[in-house]
Amino acid sequence: MLFPSIDSNAMQSFVDCVEDQEHLRAQLAPSNLIAFIGDGSVLPRASGISNLPLAEEGVVRFKSPESMRVSFELPNRGRVEGMGIPCGVTLVCGGGFNGKSTLLQAIERGVYNHVPGDGRELVVADATAAKIKAEEGRSVCNTNIRPFINNLPFDKDTGSFSTADASGSTSMAASIQEAIEVGASALLFDEDTCATNFLIRDRRMQQLVPQDCEPITPLVSRIRELWTAKGISSILVIGGCGDYLGVADTVVSMHRYEPADVTSKARAIASDMPVPIAKPTTAHGPVLARTVVVPRGLASHKPPKAKTRWTISLFPPRGLDPQSADTAGASEEPEDLSELDLSALDQLVSVSQTRSIARIIHAAALESRHRTMRELLADADAQTLDELSPARGVAGDLARPRSIEVAQAINRLRGLHVPAPPGF
Repeated sequence: MLFPSIDSNAMQSFVDCVEDQEHLRAQLAPSNLIAFIGDGSVLPRASGISNLPLAEEGVVRFKSPESMRVSFELPNRGRVEGMGIPCGVTLVCGGGFNGKSTLLQAIERGVYNHVPGDGRELVVADATAAKIKAEEGRSVCNTNIRPFINNLPFDKDTGSFSTADASGSTSMAASIQEAIEVGASALLFDEDTCATNFLIRDRRMQQLVPQDCEPITPLVSRIRELWTAKGISSILVIGGCGDYLGVADTVVSMHRYEPADVTSKARAIASDMPVPIAKPTTAHGPVLARTVVVPRGLASHKPPKAKTRWTISLFPPRGLDPQSADTAGASEEPEDLSELDLSALDQLVSVSQTRSIARIIHAAALESRHRTMRELLADADAQTLDELSPARGVAGDLARPRSIEVAQAINRLRGLHVPAPPGF
């Protein structure tokens, strides 16, 4: 790029904007926050398929409740104010169509920097925040989901759980454990995209189905332990599960896109209308680092290729035997290994990121060696984007994905080999 051909003012504005967001995000942890939403931010988007801010007349700009207002000094903007979401368990409640999910979507995108004019330049979140949602049909390979699901019919083991067709609840349990494994410090949930039976079991259902007949330990029974024992915060958008009022540290109500701090009111309601929440019989326990092997067969024919932001085409050789040495650990029956579905990865924002993930999978398949997921991610992160290119030239169409999305993609590979831990 030649500087004379660039609008210097626009470029300086871009650099200043990114610098401020990096500075702001770096202040979250020291301030005991997991997210910050600046006053004046425009959170709604122009449409469901657009990242442009809603530009309609009368759009509601974000304004923090006074009780949650915090301020920061930025290198370029100077002093900014907004709502700080503290570490711990936070609920976002309110009626339908009042901005609950819009707020969460802004927070989940706050792991990235925004360009000037986006409207969310002052919305930042902990860089390791991970969105969790139900994903029926996903592949799970030797993941310990026992903290959430145990005593499955026919003595199916959940300490090293594998399936080619996960249910909504088992997919959420696996996604939480996988996120913790790679270092997520905050989990984001939207009731609309979660499995209800994973979120909660109300009093009537507890009476109808005894605890010893229910394999699921719902999230409501574990969410405080995730915070107090592991330091993992949660933000939940909740509209119908009032039992969570008794386990929340902070409760924000959204009404006509305006937030209010209703924590005191929520605690009073929880005290006046107590709801028994079944306590887990065992502690959550450590999340062990699994050894993963991407089978060589997934790259021996043609390199994986990103078709869309959420789809990677895999080209295993015709007649690939899932039980061959290169695909050990695959399911007993041959499966279609030709496409990797990443549609549940809401924080994957660019096809250029997906291209990078495809090349990371390709490199891992060519090596096809045993290492932990974190070691695989560290090896990938140590490479420049150009080094990810098979030709080792200037690619030009790649963007750096977060390690969390790389791990999420690899964990969804059908044919992934994860040796069972000792004792299973």
